[in-house]
Amino acid sequence: MGRKPFQEATVLHVVSRLRDDSGPRRFLVADEVGLGKTLVAQGVLQHLASGPRPLNVFYVCSSLTIANQNRDSLLEVLPPEDRKNASVNVDRPTLLPWADPPAGNSFTLFTLTPGTLPMKGSSRGRVDERASLWCLFREGLSEAGLSLGALEQRLKLVQEQTWRTEVEARSRGAMLGRMRELARPFVAEVRTSFHLTGAGDRAVADALVHRLGGETQLATIQKLRQRLGRLGLGMMKPDLVILDEFQRFFEILKPFSEVTDIPRPVGPIDLDEEQLDDDENAHSLLRLLLGAREAEAGPAILLLSATPYRPPAGDVDGSGLRHYDQFFRLLEFLYGAQAKTEVPALRSLFRRYGTLLREAEPGSDEILRLRDDIQARLFRVIARTERAGLLGAEAHVTAPERRSVELRPDDVRVYRHLWDSADDDDKSAVTPYWSSIPYPLQMLDQRYLLRKRATPAPIRDLAASPLVLRARQVRRYEEFTPPHPRMRALLSDVAGPTLGLPWLPPSLPWWPLGSPFKDATEAAPTGGLSKILLFSRFRAAPRGIASLISFE
Repeated sequence: MGRKPFQEATVLHVVSRLRDDSGPRRFLVADEVGLGKTLVAQGVLQHLASGPRPLNVFYVCSSLTIANQNRDSLLEVLPPEDRKNASVNVDRPTLLPWADPPAGNSFTLFTLTPGTLPMKGSSRGRVDERASLWCLFREGLSEAGLSLGALEQRLKLVQEQTWRTEVEARSRGAMLGRMRELARPFVAEVRTSFHLTGAGDRAVADALVHRLGGETQLATIQKLRQRLGRLGLGMMKPDLVILDEFQRFFEILKPFSEVTDIPRPVGPIDLDEEQLDDDENAHSLLRLLLGAREAEAGPAILLLSATPYRPPAGDVDGSGLRHYDQFFRLLEFLYGAQAKTEVPALRSLFRRYGTLLREAEPGSDEILRLRDDIQARLFRVIARTERAGLLGAEAHVTAPERRSVELRPDDVRVYRHLWDSADDDDKSAVTPYWSSIPYPLQMLDQRYLLRKRATPAPIRDLAASPLVLRARQVRRYEEFTPPHPRMRALLSDVAGPTLGLPWLPPSLPWWPLGSPFKDATEAAPTGGLSKILLFSRFRAAPRGIASLISFE
């Protein structure tokens, strides 16, 4: 398949781990962006599909558009004439009961997204899902009488013609036969889920009609979709699940480290029990996709992500799930049943390693032993390749250049003013805001708690103070120097004739430049900066920086 040696080495290691029944059979490929994680997934799929029986492969990513693109890439391991029949055109587990996987292929590929998994919340779903629900009830509650008509009306939610088209497609031929085959187990699950065990057909239909009315309608449809999804995943047992860019839907891994079987108390149903039911329905659906089934082993799971963390969230103090905690949450999932012993051991090793990095002599033998121990343990469930490691001596990595900037009295006065203005609960945010955002109290908006709760301290001679940016200065295009060391350094780097152009001249022009681009390019200093990429943790920073540079 044209894989490079480092990609093939990753493939062989991943396959060995996913075939090891004594291990968790879960693995993360965290190669740097652009190093071919999809090619690695191709290789893993090719090896695993070479066994004696065809595999059910589920590819899950955050977008159906991306899923469809990568589906075609994964299918390239098959001969061209087999690719079309190896993919099932079903994008949600609720429709899997009516999927018809082709025979004769080494694997069948299904594509899903978290949005098509009927998890928590309330959703009416699609008309084809609700039509499937109605047809199952029609066949499974045959003695419900007139209550069936009321149940159909509650599930319709679309125009009559649209509804009839979907229902009629499920009322003839092979589809009708499948409906009759699955109606009994589906209705049995619904009876259990809604605590209607032992109730007659009409009583079940009446209870559903009641729940499908008013405020509980969408939540009830969602719950029914969950049971239908369970039925689909129960029929199409996954053998390999590929989670691509899984950090975008990290929450689907949570049940496998925290959820246990929830006992069902006997007695009246209250809201707390309903919430437990909702959680258990969502988690049981995920366990059918990712977990073991009684005596059967769970599927092999391949995770792909160059940055297996969510983007930073929370306030400046790091509330919410920190990357450190998220890393160990991920390890709990990757190690599976072995997490109870492996993850605490790794936590202890990381703590000791961090302590020695701060306190031990450089090159300490104990540090190196700890590093090797941590690496060996992680290599059982994680592999990462980086360009610098591939290039070796050929890598031309430029060491970060630290720029010294002048700290002026007005810079300190801005800091003191921000400190005096901030609420006591927000003092910890003063330093990072001041160091990153010029004119912080003016550039922060009400979405920032510090700005929302601040009481601006008085400024002596406000009309002439350099600590604030006044509308009059902007309207008159007056010259001013920002009381912010980083901003002044940036302005000195970008200053020059190219700053006044509406857009940057091309680095490799297709034709000779004319004025004013030619004049600005010729007047710019040789080696001067034309493009700068800035990183900031605060949304107010790019807004403030762009405003000041544009004004300049």
